Amino acid sequence: MVQPGDDLPALVVDALTKARLVPGRHDVVVVTSKIVSKAEGRTVDLRSVEASPRAEELAKLTEKDHAALEFLGWFQSVGGYNTMNGSRPQTVAAALSDSPVGQLAWNELFENFGNGTSLVSWEQVLTQVSLYWLTNTSATACRYHYETARAGAEPVVNDGPIGLAMFADDFKSIRPFAERDNTDIVHWAEYDKGGHFASIEVPELVVEDLRDFFGGRRTV
Repeated sequence: MVQPGDDLPALVVDALTKARLVPGRHDVVVVTSKIVSKAEGRTVDLRSVEASPRAEELAKLTEKDHAALEFLGWFQSVGGYNTMNGSRPQTVAAALSDSPVGQLAWNELFENFGNGTSLVSWEQVLTQVSLYWLTNTSATACRYHYETARAGAEPVVNDGPIGLAMFADDFKSIRPFAERDNTDIVHWAEYDKGGHFASIEVPELVVEDLRDFFGGRRTV
């Protein structure tokens, strides 16, 4: 049970990394190209490349795969959110909680994540920023990267069913790398619009994808 004063982000991350799928229950996991899933005690992010590529994996890479790596390189060159949130979350939170202008500046990522391709409207940006400001939850949001980096989950191969929805202007998952760590990828969908904030930008596609994935796995 969560008690007043508990570090909620730490509790959530700890629960996710320790969670295990119950054998025989046909549990399923849905993953977008930015969302991590839980499976056999680890978090899985299909867009990440955590180990040096093997020769046979490199041989399978397509032009799209190489473009995906270039996009990731571009984001790393202009990013910094995860590094700052992951190392000094309370320092960042204090500044954000003191200034609505600071909130707006920090959340320019909504507009610029896709290098000018974002479909998030100004009204949606203001709504998101207002939620952080009015509820004073900057610290909670910032600590996500910090707690994830310190969760202590050991890498293991995920054998649970996984579905992936990949949007045009977000990170791209690279299938040879994804298949290395996930043995049961049952759904792989690519969309020609939408980005890192697909649930805001193209909610109808997200809903459609969820229905396709879960509908295909229903049992009587």
